[in-house]
Amino acid sequence: MHCCKIMKDEPKWLAILDELENSKKRKLDDEGGVGENMERPEDTSEKERLIGTREAKKQHMSKGKNKTGYTGLDEEMKTYMNIQAAATKRYEEFIETQHRISDAKVEAARLRKEASLLDSYKALMSMDTSGMDEEMKAEHKLGLKILREKLVGHTN
Repeated sequence: MHCCKIMKDEPKWLAILDELENSKKRKLDDEGGVGENMERPEDTSEKERLIGTREAKKQHMSKGKNKTGYTGLDEEMKTYMNIQAAATKRYEEFIETQHRISDAKVEAARLRKEASLLDSYKALMSMDTSGMDEEMKAEHKLGLKILREKLVGHTN
């Protein structure tokens, strides 16, 4: 018996026979001429054909004006614009917060000043004027009037 007939059903030889059937080498046809590749027609239609040299030069010369150019640029620009808008919004919120803090500090300083004026007014009101001469009493009265105007507002 011939060894090929015995071994043809063994798994190792089946794999080798499959490789030979699927190889891309050209085989001789019945007449001894060179035949077609062993590729199936459906295999060749699935492959995408590369562009030629002239087409590549045209695309290079058009500098991205072709339709197959990079389209992700629009998405990147939108993302950048969104990030920039968010950063601007955060900056504006920061500035607004700074203004509120500044206004609060100014108000606190105004209230401290008003409190010190009120303390001075109370001290002048409770001061004993019996030992003062007329000139000091006049200055005392003028001081009380000025403090009262600053605290309450202008009164006649």
